[in-house]
Amino acid sequence: MLLKVFKSNKVIVLASLPFLGFALLFPSLSIENSADIPSVFLTLLTFLLILTTALVLNKTVNNSELFNRPYYLTALFYVLLACSAGSLISLNLLIISNLFLSLAISKLFKIKRLASCKGLVFDSSFLILISSIFYPPYLIFILLPWVSLSIIKTFDFREWIMPLVAFFIGAVYFNVVLVLASSNLMSIYSHSLFGFEKIALNNFFVFCFWLIAFGLIFALYFLFKLNSSATNRFKKLSMVLFITLLLASIILTYNFYNELYLFGLYSVFIPVSIVLPFVVIHSAKKTLIEVLLTCTYLLLLIAVYTG
Repeated sequence: MLLKVFKSNKVIVLASLPFLGFALLFPSLSIENSADIPSVFLTLLTFLLILTTALVLNKTVNNSELFNRPYYLTALFYVLLACSAGSLISLNLLIISNLFLSLAISKLFKIKRLASCKGLVFDSSFLILISSIFYPPYLIFILLPWVSLSIIKTFDFREWIMPLVAFFIGAVYFNVVLVLASSNLMSIYSHSLFGFEKIALNNFFVFCFWLIAFGLIFALYFLFKLNSSATNRFKKLSMVLFITLLLASIILTYNFYNELYLFGLYSVFIPVSIVLPFVVIHSAKKTLIEVLLTCTYLLLLIAVYTG
């Protein structure tokens, strides 16, 4: 059911995303928070950020050459993953980081071999720096603009220096904000970033995310298999995507080592949501994948409502 709907290239299928996502996020309405902000407001804000990020990612993918026609599977996967994990906590700043990271990736995917891209590199670098303000480990993604340039284009000093220019300007703005920010604002920021206790995932979540991990492995298999006969542009974008997944996996490993599972999961949701559609689109066992995808969603519903 889910697969058949979101493999359609009709934009109207996106209208079902809010219902699928909010059904997973609804339990977070009852989560207490110490930021003196109503849980309802935090949940709705979280949901809006997740939906916006999903739409940005889907537009980025559909405007690229990764698929031969528009799909809405990337939006579906990001909403399902982020909302299911978001059901365990109220708003955390990594959700905001993901929005800015998705915007940065959308800029990088626009880099072309023969066109000047100083503006795109600067914008993407600055967006990554903003994302790292909300979640400092995301600073590792500042490597992405240089990685994209090295894969897609020949060396141009003016383009390669743009991330450093963005870093300098970002540091100036950040210091100004620190000087002007109230202590109450900094307290909310600190709690949102560092104040969560370690959360144990229940067995349903563990099963579902292991299933997703296996799906990711098969998706990478199809991605690399396609590279053998793909266009040059496809090969370059897929390599940028793979490096993004690799950097996200480093953050995942760090967080899992420290038993901060939710932070680890959120850090890989963006590249995973872009890669997973490859197994859905290119696998010959469509019926099996349809059953697995629908069952996974139902299991996630059970998980979020049983705690």
